[in-house]
Amino acid sequence: MGSRAYYGPAVQVPHQPADRGYLAWTQPPYALVAGTSLPTAGTLNLRRLRRVRAGAATSIVTYVTAAGNTLTAGQCFAALYTAAGALVAQTVDQATAWTSTGLKTMALAGGPHSLAGGDYYVGVWFQGTSGPGLVRSGTIATPLTNAGLAAPNLEAATANTGVTTTAPATLGTLTASVFEWWFALA
Repeated sequence: MGSRAYYGPAVQVPHQPADRGYLAWTQPPYALVAGTSLPTAGTLNLRRLRRVRAGAATSIVTYVTAAGNTLTAGQCFAALYTAAGALVAQTVDQATAWTSTGLKTMALAGGPHSLAGGDYYVGVWFQGTSGPGLVRSGTIATPLTNAGLAAPNLEAATANTGVTTTAPATLGTLTASVFEWWFALA
């Protein structure tokens, strides 16, 4: 009979959104590698949340890796959309919060919001000299980020432009993006 190696008990590392108190996230935190500033003022940058558990959503969470510069008060927000592109809720203004780094829990105005299980989009935009740097997974070629997908079902995209104080009620045409930002829904 051969012997078997024993390596000790398996270590359980929380890797599901619920393990950290979230309804969903775009990807596990251990998959994150860098931060990149939101590229264009007034452009809605989107990231899809897949298989969101049904429940009450109160906030969107992200991690700011680099402070935004000269952000315009009342014109820096995140918003939650259904997969069909309908606005669920917008956060309170983030102009002050995004001028420092760290984990940001952005309250959804009028919350909590009752969500059915399914897919959603998180969108973020800013007005100012330069946008905050948000944590993301590795930047790869746009065709790979959205491989096998087409609008309106992209993983990473941009949509509406010229966004300032209010989230669009519905998403405009989605354009593929390379930025796989990290967001969680709490």
